[in-house]
Amino acid sequence: MSVLRSVYSLLLGLVQGATEFLPISSSGHLSIIQSLMGNEFSGNVYFGIVLHMGTLLAVLIFMRKQIWEVLLMFKNPFSKKAALLHSLLLGTLVTAVFIIFFKKILMDMFSTPKVAGWALLFTGGINILAQVFLTKNKNSIKTANPASGAFVGLMQGFAAIPGISRSGATILAGGISGLSPEKAFNFSFLLSLPAIGGAFILETISGAGGAQSLPMSQMIIGFLAALISGYFALKLLRNLVNSGKYYLFGIYAIIAGLVTVIFI
Repeated sequence: MSVLRSVYSLLLGLVQGATEFLPISSSGHLSIIQSLMGNEFSGNVYFGIVLHMGTLLAVLIFMRKQIWEVLLMFKNPFSKKAALLHSLLLGTLVTAVFIIFFKKILMDMFSTPKVAGWALLFTGGINILAQVFLTKNKNSIKTANPASGAFVGLMQGFAAIPGISRSGATILAGGISGLSPEKAFNFSFLLSLPAIGGAFILETISGAGGAQSLPMSQMIIGFLAALISGYFALKLLRNLVNSGKYYLFGIYAIIAGLVTVIFI
């Protein structure tokens, strides 16, 4: 039984890492897989947060240069050169308000695979639409500003619905705001840091999800699997965002959504 549970931990970690950054919705895939398992992994919020910490470390490593640039802006936070910092702070605030206001509704949705299936179909449409804007903005020199930061933050909050991709929604918002593919990618994942870190802190303090329901060894397996798969998922996504093949994620999400709605 312990071996089987370790395999589940590994599987969920790999799925979390691969889908957290790819625009195909980690929450949607995890909701579906956990429901199919029908064991203590289903609805275990704390284990999900541990997986998110693996992906958080992956993005910290992958985005270390961009993160350092933002941290340097705190030396002179009211300068015009700190516009990116202002955009990230406002985007984070908008996300937090959205999540707090709709928390109960969002938590109820997570236990319903059918909702995840329909949301995956929506994610497919988001990704295909995003490709239109990314292609249009290929040579754009526009940078993030507070208005675009608030819009991307709102879309990040909306993506808390299981099945709607956070990266897909925020990259689309960045594209609509006129950002180039590279800048939309960077802003999306810089904005993910406080969201993932904040969720971990809040859930740890509240002790949600039954922290003692899984052995530490299985927590570690899931964490490491999410870290490794998450790092390589980031590399793949950045390449496809810049190559003009981002729409492929839209096709996948639509297929996954149809399978979920029809068969699960």
